[in-house]
Amino acid sequence: MVNLRSAVRMMVLLLVLGSATVVFAQTQSLTITKPSAEFAVLPGDVFNVTVVGGPQLPTNYFDGGVYILSPGPITSSNSITSNPFTFTVNVAPDAAPGRYALTAVGKHIGASPLFSASLFYTVKAAGVSNLEFVSNSIVLQFVGDTAKLDVGGRISNRFTLMPATEIVFQSINPLIASVDSSGQVTGLSAGRAKITASFSGSVIEATVTVNGPGLRGDLNSDGIIDQDDLNILRGALNQPINTLGDARDLNKDGKIDALDLRILSTLCTRARCATQ
Repeated sequence: MVNLRSAVRMMVLLLVLGSATVVFAQTQSLTITKPSAEFAVLPGDVFNVTVVGGPQLPTNYFDGGVYILSPGPITSSNSITSNPFTFTVNVAPDAAPGRYALTAVGKHIGASPLFSASLFYTVKAAGVSNLEFVSNSIVLQFVGDTAKLDVGGRISNRFTLMPATEIVFQSINPLIASVDSSGQVTGLSAGRAKITASFSGSVIEATVTVNGPGLRGDLNSDGIIDQDDLNILRGALNQPINTLGDARDLNKDGKIDALDLRILSTLCTRARCATQ
């Protein structure tokens, strides 16, 4: 009977101590009271965060200051030492879309810091205006040459390059030039092509000129095959082709080498490939 009574007393004591520990933890705490739930912002926005200490903490308990901790794209006013703690928080104008967390941290000199529960917020993509190509006209010297089309727009009145994954590219003249999902353009035959880029209902155009030879071996497209064309091919010797149809790969073996140079020398339209 004695052992049973002792066990009951021990259980009651543990319950009391456990409850006291919970109450103590609740009073020795920090809580973000505003905003009270997860929220969304745009790049360049400003919002307030209010933090309160546990009810049993002295007003000046956080003599080391309370501040906002976040790995996300925000900055806040300096640490505050008086309760309640209200911070002005600025979202960076170029903040990347995503979900982030912020936490309040309080310091009492000589004690371990206290942390609030994390509050999550989402940065939404800002509206983009004045969508435009960085360069809306490109020239490809040869069939098989490639070039990258980059697209940007105004976000919060600041020109920003757009991720290619946000843009839909399309070639209006796919027999002359193709374009992939990253904006990489490849010349397929001589001529001009229009490339469009679209984002959120906005569509813009760029012009691609492919100077591919109309005459086999006329690598500079001047209507004559001469020493100038030989020099162009010499400058590319022992290199792989850019893509199928590369005008410098005269024997179509996938590489530019001495065999192509030999073939080109037989195609000269002037004696001894003279330039004049």
